[in-house]
Amino acid sequence: MESSYGTLKALVIYNQASGSSEQNAHRLSVFQAEGCRLVEFNRETCLEEVIQEAVHDGFETVIAAGGDGTVNAVVNALMSVTETVRPTLALLPFGTANDFASTLGIAVDIDTAISQLNVCPCVPIDVVRITAEGFERYYANVAAGGNSVRVTEEITTDMKSRWGAFCYLRGAVPMRTHW
Repeated sequence: MESSYGTLKALVIYNQASGSSEQNAHRLSVFQAEGCRLVEFNRETCLEEVIQEAVHDGFETVIAAGGDGTVNAVVNALMSVTETVRPTLALLPFGTANDFASTLGIAVDIDTAISQLNVCPCVPIDVVRITAEGFERYYANVAAGGNSVRVTEEITTDMKSRWGAFCYLRGAVPMRTHW
């Protein structure tokens, strides 16, 4: 990509439901205009196929533009790619909390995060693989149990807009009786 963002040929996997979608739509259109491939992530998207096709087409970077849930889905799809040709993962914190991006020191300001894409060094991260009978998942940030999934299910788009990162605390309120 040759622009004020630098040079980057990337597959951008974005979650339209993450963060401020109106502002992010413009940013994504700039990526598309510069030759990046955009793929909207939703429940029907087979990210493994999307990433395999991008690798076949010579893409060496996958940008997860969303929150921690988007990052988790992209990490799991990336792990299906042979290590020798696996693309580099980059993050754009379009989500509500963006815990993993913050842990890595990625700017929470989207424009600053975009400018970091070509200048920040790649750093290896640990990816944990969890297997059980008929089950395999990867985690780059957190493997959680208990009520965390139920809390996330309680959170609506309206709650994210109103409460921001505090929506997770708000989503936990109905779980209080289950603790």
